[in-house]
Amino acid sequence: MVAYIFTSVKNRCIDYLRRKIIEQKSKEYIREKLRLILQMKFDSLEILDDEMFSENETGHIIEKALQSLSGRCREILIRHKIDGMKQKDIARELNISPKTVENQLTIAYKKTARGIEKVFIR
Repeated sequence: MVAYIFTSVKNRCIDYLRRKIIEQKSKEYIREKLRLILQMKFDSLEILDDEMFSENETGHIIEKALQSLSGRCREILIRHKIDGMKQKDIARELNISPKTVENQLTIAYKKTARGIEKVFIR
């Protein structure tokens, strides 16, 4: 009976240590992937030169991206990002649900990102 208990405890300890090793390797793998992703994002930001576009050109690019949005979508984005309104306040003021505001903002972000991206990928 003692041998059985000893073997059982030994095997559980070995299983525990194996799980911990796998867990540690997974954490290291994830950390390395995140480090690489952050490094790539940082490197891509360094590529952008502050003087790449004049202030006027930048304003024109943003204005063109905003014009590609539907009227309500543009209005919600401007109220949220430029006027600094919260989504709940926008929803209350426009008599729409907060979920609609959230969906419209998602659409606006995607469309403006695509519009601005086109400028950089000429």
